[in-house]
Amino acid sequence: MFDSRISAKEFINNLKSEIDVALPISDESYLAWLNSAEQFLYGFVIKEEGIYITEFADEISLPIDIEGENSIRSCDITSVYAKFSTMRRVQLLHVTLANGDTFKDVYFENGDKLCIKTSFPCNEAEIIYIKRPPLKKTLEDGNVMVPVEFVELIASKIRGEAYKLANEDSIAAKWLSDYNAHLQDFSAWCALKKAKVGM
Repeated sequence: MFDSRISAKEFINNLKSEIDVALPISDESYLAWLNSAEQFLYGFVIKEEGIYITEFADEISLPIDIEGENSIRSCDITSVYAKFSTMRRVQLLHVTLANGDTFKDVYFENGDKLCIKTSFPCNEAEIIYIKRPPLKKTLEDGNVMVPVEFVELIASKIRGEAYKLANEDSIAAKWLSDYNAHLQDFSAWCALKKAKVGM
């Protein structure tokens, strides 16, 4: 994951000192905007993959807690492999719950369970997922998790949300437009870094 090495506390305190609104804005609001921006970027732009390996089971409870990351939800999972030896694994087909009994070697979601069906005995399940940083619950929780070159992307988003909350619509529109421009640049930058081969 990216890490700007700028603490969330320092980042938010700097924003609070520059955002000029009459309405008091709580730390919780700033944290919510920071969390929302980070989770969106990792889920839809950065899309960094992680691998979670567990003992094979027909049902795996979701979400899956991962140390140092946000929990794995069903929507974070991009593929599942069944491993039946140290050298062999089979990629499973993602199907709907209704088709879970129709096809072989599949995975699907059923409520808070990841269900896996295979036509052969397996030792392990390998889950490929989109990594996301843990949610920040207080100002003391970690750093701003984007490259330092793109910290202004997050700052513009939070400024826009703060002015929108204060009903300063023209200033909010200015900062959200700035955010959208930074987002396009960041998306292009991430696209250059992605592997050219793979699913």
